[in-house]
Amino acid sequence: MHCDLLVVGGQLAGLSAAIAAASAGADVILCDREPELGERSTISADPDLAALNTIAKALPNLRIMTDTVCNGWFADNWLPLIQGKTLYRCRARQVIFATGQIEQPAVFRGNDLPGIIAGGTAWRLIAHYGVRPGRRAVVYAGTPEGLNVASMLDLAGTKVSAIILPRPLSGDESEIYRLRSKGIEIVLGQIDEARGRGHLQKVVVCGRTFDCDLLVVSVGSAPAWQLPAHSGAQLTYDDLNRQLSLASKRDDVRIAGSVAGHTSSAAAKADGCRAGTDAAIALGYSVAAYSSVAPDPLAHCDLPLNPHPKGRDFVDFDEDLQIKDIINSVREGYRELELVKRFSTVGMGPSQGRHSALTTARIVAKATDRTVSEVGVTTARPPFGPELLGVLAGHI
Repeated sequence: MHCDLLVVGGQLAGLSAAIAAASAGADVILCDREPELGERSTISADPDLAALNTIAKALPNLRIMTDTVCNGWFADNWLPLIQGKTLYRCRARQVIFATGQIEQPAVFRGNDLPGIIAGGTAWRLIAHYGVRPGRRAVVYAGTPEGLNVASMLDLAGTKVSAIILPRPLSGDESEIYRLRSKGIEIVLGQIDEARGRGHLQKVVVCGRTFDCDLLVVSVGSAPAWQLPAHSGAQLTYDDLNRQLSLASKRDDVRIAGSVAGHTSSAAAKADGCRAGTDAAIALGYSVAAYSSVAPDPLAHCDLPLNPHPKGRDFVDFDEDLQIKDIINSVREGYRELELVKRFSTVGMGPSQGRHSALTTARIVAKATDRTVSEVGVTTARPPFGPELLGVLAGHI
């Protein structure tokens, strides 16, 4: 497969980028791993998503590939696209990564109990499948999206006992007041422990106990940086704002949307249009330049990391690694994150560090008296996800 532009990610930024480039005349392929474009959009769904979908499907020079995983980036913009049991070898003149963000877990004792789910998971169960994820819930809300999830749970018939705020959410006072008026208790603090035998039964917060069979964790996200990193994109950590940021180092690879720090719907769409327009101009198509978009203001907030003296505070769910396992690696003399990874096996499971890399870096930074930016994160290498041998047959 050959194309002018390959856009990876079919959310707001990816759709906007593909439409902008295709409207200028470029031959565009847009791929996304979900069955429908926009299925992984944020909890605060954008009303323009359906309109963008309609526009994209009407463009004859825009090929949409859903249920398709881009599994890596290789030299000269060679990218493997896996759709079902078929491997497409795509060669693109320009590439835009609009891979979005990945929700991150909170670390506390018992955080691996069944009944603890991410905010995006709760939203998807309710919005896409009409499933009530629990009868009695506690929401751990470190972001405005967490408050939206609490509202959705309430509408779905789940009794929300409490909303735990690890930090004050400035600018959301009216929503907090509305939730409090519905009888939902708002607690400022961090979760100390989740308890239960075989399933979540209660949550302990600042010495108080809340009965529940569901804990929804919506405390923050990290950029899905792995695919852009394959192309040599620069990943840095802002110690002041406590956020990862990405920047492409190539003229033929661009990064757009929330993966680049444009987290609001409006900013993601605008940045997608900017990336698509820039790609079209680089390809030689005549189109008016689109002004650059400043990233959204960043929240000064770390993901909750609450070690417990009795352990069971899991950092890596794939490898069953707790905080003490990471600290023990440092005590053994492995101060560099790459060595910590190989000694402890953190980030070597199916998720490949998507949910543990940032937390691990913070633990190592504290244990070695360095900043997270000095510690960095481990190197991302292809493939992005597992590959069936049957998919590779005839291509090796």
